[in-house]
Amino acid sequence: MESNEAVKVWLAWILAEQVPGRDPRVWRQDDFGALIRRDEFGKRDSEHGFELDHVVPARFDGTDSSANLRALFWRNNLARNKPSEPYWSFTWWWGGNVPNNPSNGRATTHALELLPRVR
Repeated sequence: MESNEAVKVWLAWILAEQVPGRDPRVWRQDDFGALIRRDEFGKRDSEHGFELDHVVPARFDGTDSSANLRALFWRNNLARNKPSEPYWSFTWWWGGNVPNNPSNGRATTHALELLPRVR
């Protein structure tokens, strides 16, 4: 992994939600509630692997800056990156209990991000 990418992965990890009762150096949760594990970056054969996701996708003029990247469970990242499918057909993968009203309000925000931008 290039040092620039390693820094972006580290920053995305630090910004991911901590999981109460779990070691924050090892465990975090993505914006959709899936558990991710720090040492499983890039591992799609893992129950807790994660990838860097563009909050604003490149196809909608999103950049590769660390401010536009986040740690996302690999299955959520795959589901989010299917531009040919309508937004209602996505399947999200959650780990643990996902509250109906998350305190950080991210669930609502990210559901809206799935809609394509009209130019």
